[in-house]
Amino acid sequence: RALHERGRLKEAQYLLVNLHQRAPGFRQLGDAYILLAQLYLEQHSDLGRAGKLLQFGGRHFPEQLDSEAGQKTRQMFTRLQAAG
Repeated sequence: RALHERGRLKEAQYLLVNLHQRAPGFRQLGDAYILLAQLYLEQHSDLGRAGKLLQFGGRHFPEQLDSEAGQKTRQMFTRLQAAG
């Protein structure tokens, strides 16, 4: 999150990709994947990757997907999807 807030998006993205494999016990894994989906949307408008992460989050971390950050990211995804 700190890297994202500092505008260091590539570094944040690098740290978060496949985090579930490198640190399966990380308590904030759901939040991390919501942030990664947000990065894909902000940085590349990559609906495919962001959508997969949101689906993964919905299956494994539904409470985080319902959080404020999760709702914001889903709204961003929906807006970009509608814009085509």
